[in-house]
Amino acid sequence: MIKRTLLAATAFAALAVAPALAQKHEDHGHDDMTPARLQSLDDQAKAKGFTVTHTKAIEIAKTKGVVKVHEIDLEDNGAWKVEGQDEHGDHVEVELSARDGSVSKVEHE
Repeated sequence: MIKRTLLAATAFAALAVAPALAQKHEDHGHDDMTPARLQSLDDQAKAKGFTVTHTKAIEIAKTKGVVKVHEIDLEDNGAWKVEGQDEHGDHVEVELSARDGSVSKVEHE
């Protein structure tokens, strides 16, 4: 009886939490910083003839005030978009060319 109650409570808790976890993933779209995704982004950049890798994009973003990266994406316009935090914990976004690394936007919020 106790096992059944515990199993039912665990199943209920998992069902209650699952939508919240799914919503969090939906809200942040590209916050996947796994090595597989980062490699996929580099592969996309290389296939388009771009020379700046995600690693180089992050290095450049750090020179513009990003100290902790939360998200990186390769935009359709050929720009890397790096989002993170500055030294004060404020949101900062840097966009730079995937062709040559030139910075086109630095936005602090």
